[in-house]
Amino acid sequence: MCPRLCLLSPGHYIIILDMDIYIASVIMGIALAATTRLKMTLPFFILGIAIKLGWGMVHPATGTEWLGSWPAIICFGVAVILEIIADNIPAVEHWLDIAEGFISPVAGAFIVIAASGMAEFDPLMTLVLGLIGAGVGVGAYLAHNIPKRGARDISGGAFTGASFLSSISETGLAAAEAFIAVNWPWIALGLAVLSLVAGWLLFIFLRKKPGLISILVGIVSLCALVPALLPFLGIIAWFTLAWSFIGLVVAARGRSWAGAILNFLALLLSLARVIVGLGIF
Repeated sequence: MCPRLCLLSPGHYIIILDMDIYIASVIMGIALAATTRLKMTLPFFILGIAIKLGWGMVHPATGTEWLGSWPAIICFGVAVILEIIADNIPAVEHWLDIAEGFISPVAGAFIVIAASGMAEFDPLMTLVLGLIGAGVGVGAYLAHNIPKRGARDISGGAFTGASFLSSISETGLAAAEAFIAVNWPWIALGLAVLSLVAGWLLFIFLRKKPGLISILVGIVSLCALVPALLPFLGIIAWFTLAWSFIGLVVAARGRSWAGAILNFLALLLSLARVIVGLGIF
Protein backbone atom coordinates (compact mmCIF):
# COMPACT_ATOMS: atom_id res chain seq x y z
CA MET A 1 0.00 0.00 0.00
CA CYS A 2 3.02 2.24 0.09
CA PRO A 3 4.04 4.41 -2.86
CA ARG A 4 6.85 3.13 -5.10
CA LEU A 5 10.07 4.99 -5.84
CA CYS A 6 11.30 4.94 -9.43
CA LEU A 7 14.93 5.87 -10.17
CA LEU A 8 15.19 8.47 -12.94
CA SER A 9 18.89 9.23 -12.61
CA PRO A 10 21.49 9.00 -9.84
CA GLY A 11 20.07 10.92 -6.89
CA HIS A 12 16.70 11.62 -8.58
CA TYR A 13 13.54 9.67 -7.85
CA ILE A 14 9.89 10.00 -8.70
CA ILE A 15 7.02 8.77 -6.53
CA ILE A 16 4.56 6.46 -8.26
CA LEU A 17 1.27 6.16 -6.38
CA ASP A 18 -1.10 3.21 -6.46
CA MET A 19 -3.94 5.59 -7.21
CA ASP A 20 -6.69 3.00 -7.01
CA ILE A 21 -5.68 2.22 -3.42
CA TYR A 22 -5.46 5.86 -2.40
CA ILE A 23 -8.73 6.81 -4.08
CA ALA A 24 -10.40 3.91 -2.28
CA SER A 25 -8.95 5.17 1.01
CA VAL A 26 -10.42 8.63 0.35
CA ILE A 27 -13.84 7.11 -0.36
CA MET A 28 -13.48 5.09 2.83
CA GLY A 29 -12.78 8.28 4.77
CA ILE A 30 -15.81 10.00 3.25
CA ALA A 31 -18.03 7.01 4.09
CA LEU A 32 -16.72 7.00 7.68
CA ALA A 33 -17.34 10.76 7.92
CA ALA A 34 -20.93 10.17 6.82
CA THR A 35 -21.29 7.56 9.56
CA THR A 36 -20.64 10.20 12.24
CA ARG A 37 -24.26 11.34 11.73
CA LEU A 38 -25.36 8.24 13.67
CA LYS A 39 -22.68 7.97 16.34
CA MET A 40 -19.91 10.55 16.46
CA THR A 41 -17.28 8.41 18.21
CA LEU A 42 -17.94 4.94 16.78
CA PRO A 43 -16.29 5.47 13.34
CA PHE A 44 -13.07 6.47 15.11
CA PHE A 45 -13.25 3.30 17.21
CA ILE A 46 -13.72 1.13 14.10
CA LEU A 47 -10.96 3.01 12.24
CA GLY A 48 -8.58 2.47 15.17
CA ILE A 49 -9.25 -1.28 15.20
CA ALA A 50 -8.86 -1.39 11.40
CA ILE A 51 -5.46 0.33 11.60
CA LYS A 52 -4.38 -1.99 14.41
CA LEU A 53 -5.43 -5.16 12.58
CA GLY A 54 -4.66 -3.99 9.04
CA TRP A 55 -8.21 -4.33 7.75
CA GLY A 56 -9.36 -3.49 4.25
CA MET A 57 -8.38 -0.24 2.54
CA VAL A 58 -6.93 1.50 5.60
CA HIS A 59 -3.79 3.52 4.87
CA PRO A 60 -3.46 6.11 7.64
CA ALA A 61 -1.74 9.41 6.93
CA THR A 62 1.61 10.06 8.54
CA GLY A 63 1.14 11.27 12.09
CA THR A 64 -2.24 9.58 12.59
CA GLU A 65 -1.00 6.04 13.20
CA TRP A 66 -1.63 6.59 16.92
CA LEU A 67 -5.32 5.98 16.19
CA GLY A 68 -4.41 2.29 15.97
CA SER A 69 -2.74 2.16 19.40
CA TRP A 70 -4.45 0.31 22.23
CA PRO A 71 -4.75 3.41 24.44
CA ALA A 72 -6.55 5.27 21.63
CA ILE A 73 -8.80 2.30 20.86
CA ILE A 74 -9.73 1.92 24.53
CA CYS A 75 -10.46 5.67 24.83
CA PHE A 76 -12.70 5.61 21.75
CA GLY A 77 -14.45 2.49 23.06
CA VAL A 78 -15.21 4.23 26.35
CA ALA A 79 -16.40 7.29 24.41
CA VAL A 80 -18.81 5.10 22.42
CA ILE A 81 -20.28 3.66 25.63
CA LEU A 82 -20.67 7.14 27.14
CA GLU A 83 -22.36 8.39 23.97
CA ILE A 84 -24.85 5.51 24.05
CA ILE A 85 -25.63 6.24 27.71
CA ALA A 86 -26.06 9.96 26.94
CA ASP A 87 -28.49 9.11 24.13
CA ASN A 88 -30.81 7.55 26.70
CA ILE A 89 -30.97 10.61 28.94
CA PRO A 90 -33.33 13.09 27.19
CA ALA A 91 -31.83 16.30 28.59
CA VAL A 92 -28.27 15.15 27.92
CA GLU A 93 -29.19 13.84 24.46
CA HIS A 94 -30.60 17.25 23.49
CA TRP A 95 -27.40 19.10 24.37
CA LEU A 96 -25.26 16.32 22.89
CA ASP A 97 -27.04 16.77 19.55
CA ILE A 98 -26.33 20.51 19.66
CA ALA A 99 -22.66 19.92 20.51
CA GLU A 100 -22.30 17.37 17.72
CA GLY A 101 -23.55 19.98 15.26
CA PHE A 102 -20.41 22.03 16.02
CA ILE A 103 -18.11 19.02 16.25
CA SER A 104 -19.27 17.33 13.02
CA PRO A 105 -17.12 19.40 10.58
CA VAL A 106 -13.99 18.84 12.69
CA ALA A 107 -14.69 15.13 13.08
CA GLY A 108 -15.45 14.75 9.36
CA ALA A 109 -12.29 16.60 8.32
CA PHE A 110 -10.06 14.65 10.69
CA ILE A 111 -11.38 11.22 9.81
CA VAL A 112 -11.05 11.81 6.04
CA ILE A 113 -7.48 13.08 6.42
CA ALA A 114 -6.54 10.30 8.85
CA ALA A 115 -8.01 7.53 6.69
CA SER A 116 -6.38 8.71 3.46
CA GLY A 117 -2.68 8.29 2.84
CA MET A 118 -2.92 10.90 0.08
CA ALA A 119 -2.80 13.65 2.71
CA GLU A 120 0.88 12.98 3.41
CA PHE A 121 2.07 13.95 -0.07
CA ASP A 122 0.87 17.52 -0.44
CA PRO A 123 -0.35 20.19 2.03
CA LEU A 124 -2.86 21.39 -0.55
CA MET A 125 -4.24 17.85 -0.84
CA THR A 126 -4.57 17.77 2.96
CA LEU A 127 -6.53 21.03 2.87
CA VAL A 128 -8.83 19.77 0.09
CA LEU A 129 -9.47 16.47 1.91
CA GLY A 130 -10.14 18.37 5.13
CA LEU A 131 -12.69 20.63 3.43
CA ILE A 132 -14.38 17.61 1.82
CA GLY A 133 -14.52 15.82 5.17
CA ALA A 134 -15.89 18.90 6.94
CA GLY A 135 -18.59 19.30 4.29
CA VAL A 136 -19.56 15.63 4.51
CA GLY A 137 -19.65 15.78 8.31
CA VAL A 138 -21.94 18.82 8.42
CA GLY A 139 -24.09 17.64 5.51
CA ALA A 140 -24.60 14.17 6.98
CA TYR A 141 -25.42 15.64 10.39
CA LEU A 142 -28.05 18.02 8.98
CA ALA A 143 -29.49 15.46 6.56
CA HIS A 144 -29.94 12.98 9.40
CA ASN A 145 -31.06 15.23 12.25
CA ILE A 146 -33.52 17.53 10.45
CA PRO A 147 -35.87 14.70 9.34
CA LYS A 148 -35.24 12.91 12.66
CA ARG A 149 -36.38 15.95 14.63
CA GLY A 150 -39.28 16.48 12.26
CA ALA A 151 -40.39 12.85 12.60
CA ARG A 152 -40.19 13.23 16.36
CA ASP A 153 -42.50 16.26 16.26
CA ILE A 154 -44.94 14.60 13.85
CA SER A 155 -45.12 11.47 15.96
CA GLY A 156 -45.89 13.49 19.06
CA GLY A 157 -42.53 12.69 20.62
CA ALA A 158 -42.91 8.93 20.34
CA PHE A 159 -40.00 8.69 17.92
CA THR A 160 -37.13 10.01 19.99
CA GLY A 161 -33.38 9.56 19.95
CA ALA A 162 -33.53 9.02 23.70
CA SER A 163 -35.36 5.72 23.18
CA PHE A 164 -33.15 2.80 24.17
CA LEU A 165 -34.09 0.72 21.13
CA SER A 166 -33.56 3.65 18.79
CA SER A 167 -30.13 4.33 20.30
CA ILE A 168 -29.07 0.69 20.03
CA SER A 169 -30.36 0.52 16.45
CA GLU A 170 -28.38 3.62 15.48
CA THR A 171 -25.28 2.17 17.15
CA GLY A 172 -25.62 -1.09 15.24
CA LEU A 173 -26.28 0.78 12.01
CA ALA A 174 -23.21 2.98 12.55
CA ALA A 175 -21.04 -0.06 13.33
CA ALA A 176 -22.32 -1.85 10.22
CA GLU A 177 -21.68 1.16 7.97
CA ALA A 178 -18.21 1.74 9.45
CA PHE A 179 -17.27 -1.94 9.06
CA ILE A 180 -18.46 -1.94 5.45
CA ALA A 181 -16.65 1.37 4.81
CA VAL A 182 -13.33 -0.11 5.90
CA ASN A 183 -13.67 -3.16 3.66
CA TRP A 184 -15.93 -2.03 0.80
CA PRO A 185 -15.85 1.80 0.67
CA TRP A 186 -18.02 2.30 -2.41
CA ILE A 187 -20.79 0.08 -1.02
CA ALA A 188 -20.72 1.93 2.31
CA LEU A 189 -20.93 5.31 0.59
CA GLY A 190 -23.90 4.10 -1.45
CA LEU A 191 -25.65 2.76 1.66
CA ALA A 192 -25.10 6.06 3.49
CA VAL A 193 -26.59 8.05 0.60
CA LEU A 194 -29.49 5.61 0.28
CA SER A 195 -30.16 5.82 4.02
CA LEU A 196 -30.22 9.63 3.95
CA VAL A 197 -32.48 9.75 0.89
CA ALA A 198 -34.84 7.19 2.43
CA GLY A 199 -34.94 9.20 5.64
CA TRP A 200 -35.90 12.38 3.82
CA LEU A 201 -38.57 10.61 1.72
CA LEU A 202 -39.98 9.07 4.88
CA PHE A 203 -40.11 12.48 6.54
CA ILE A 204 -41.81 14.10 3.53
CA PHE A 205 -44.52 11.47 3.07
CA LEU A 206 -44.91 10.92 6.80
CA ARG A 207 -46.85 14.16 7.04
CA LYS A 208 -49.54 12.97 4.61
CA LYS A 209 -49.99 9.19 4.93
CA PRO A 210 -48.23 7.76 8.00
CA GLY A 211 -50.27 4.52 7.91
CA LEU A 212 -49.27 3.73 4.32
CA ILE A 213 -45.64 4.61 5.00
CA SER A 214 -45.56 2.24 8.00
CA ILE A 215 -46.88 -0.62 5.85
CA LEU A 216 -44.26 0.05 3.15
CA VAL A 217 -41.47 0.21 5.73
CA GLY A 218 -42.62 -3.09 7.23
CA ILE A 219 -42.72 -4.81 3.84
CA VAL A 220 -39.27 -3.49 2.86
CA SER A 221 -37.82 -4.54 6.22
CA LEU A 222 -39.20 -8.08 5.89
CA CYS A 223 -37.92 -8.38 2.31
CA ALA A 224 -34.47 -7.13 3.36
CA LEU A 225 -34.34 -9.83 6.04
CA VAL A 226 -34.34 -12.57 3.38
CA PRO A 227 -30.69 -12.06 2.32
CA ALA A 228 -29.82 -11.44 5.98
CA LEU A 229 -30.52 -15.14 6.61
CA LEU A 230 -27.42 -16.05 4.58
CA PRO A 231 -24.09 -16.56 6.41
CA PHE A 232 -22.03 -13.39 6.99
CA LEU A 233 -24.91 -11.14 5.94
CA GLY A 234 -26.33 -10.70 9.43
CA ILE A 235 -25.11 -7.12 9.33
CA ILE A 236 -28.22 -6.32 7.24
CA ALA A 237 -30.35 -7.07 10.29
CA TRP A 238 -29.09 -3.88 11.94
CA PHE A 239 -30.58 -1.86 9.10
CA THR A 240 -33.92 -3.67 9.28
CA LEU A 241 -33.90 -3.33 13.08
CA ALA A 242 -33.64 0.46 12.82
CA TRP A 243 -36.23 0.83 10.07
CA SER A 244 -38.78 -1.57 11.56
CA PHE A 245 -38.60 0.32 14.85
CA ILE A 246 -39.27 3.59 13.04
CA GLY A 247 -42.07 1.91 11.08
CA LEU A 248 -43.63 0.62 14.29
CA VAL A 249 -43.69 4.11 15.80
CA VAL A 250 -45.15 5.57 12.61
CA ALA A 251 -47.81 2.83 12.57
CA ALA A 252 -48.81 3.76 16.12
CA ARG A 253 -49.07 7.40 15.12
CA GLY A 254 -51.10 6.59 11.99
CA ARG A 255 -53.21 3.98 13.83
CA SER A 256 -52.39 1.35 11.22
CA TRP A 257 -52.83 -2.20 12.50
CA ALA A 258 -51.33 -3.66 9.32
CA GLY A 259 -48.24 -1.46 9.62
CA ALA A 260 -47.90 -2.30 13.32
CA ILE A 261 -48.08 -6.07 12.69
CA LEU A 262 -45.63 -6.00 9.77
CA ASN A 263 -43.07 -3.85 11.59
CA PHE A 264 -43.42 -5.72 14.88
CA LEU A 265 -42.75 -8.98 13.06
CA ALA A 266 -39.75 -7.44 11.25
CA LEU A 267 -38.48 -6.06 14.55
CA LEU A 268 -38.64 -9.44 16.30
CA LEU A 269 -36.97 -11.24 13.37
CA SER A 270 -34.26 -8.58 13.17
CA LEU A 271 -33.52 -8.87 16.88
CA ALA A 272 -33.36 -12.66 16.58
CA ARG A 273 -30.98 -12.45 13.60
CA VAL A 274 -28.74 -9.95 15.38
CA ILE A 275 -28.56 -12.14 18.50
CA VAL A 276 -27.97 -15.38 16.58
CA GLY A 277 -25.29 -13.89 14.33
CA LEU A 278 -23.68 -11.65 16.96
CA GLY A 279 -24.66 -8.70 14.78
CA ILE A 280 -22.32 -9.57 11.90
CA PHE A 281 -22.27 -13.25 10.88
